[in-house]
Amino acid sequence: MDRLSEQQRAAIVKASDTRLRARLVQAGYQSKDVEGLKRSRLTEMMAALIAEEEASVVRAEAAVAAESDLEDTGDVSDTERTTVAETSLEERQLLLKERETEERRQARFLKERKLEQKRMLK
Repeated sequence: MDRLSEQQRAAIVKASDTRLRARLVQAGYQSKDVEGLKRSRLTEMMAALIAEEEASVVRAEAAVAAESDLEDTGDVSDTERTTVAETSLEERQLLLKERETEERRQARFLKERKLEQKRMLK
């Protein structure tokens, strides 16, 4: 949560567990996975989600700015434009892979927590 602004932290703290779960489901998590989570874990996951969204926006803005800078100069070759487009595509693919990896990690974590809970109930 330390990567977030004070306003963002306050919004997460004020949000109900139901709202946090709904937002996580909207972001792609499975509802059955977030249902059993404690509030502390919900707030951690929401903070990570918001931080990732902000980082994605910053990277996208940087890519657009770089592309815009290239278009502003008339001396730019098609090869340079293609290189920027390919880099942007590679960055997007990398972001997608990072998200998928994070989702798998979260799913594995949730599965481990459920197993722990089952063991404790026995």
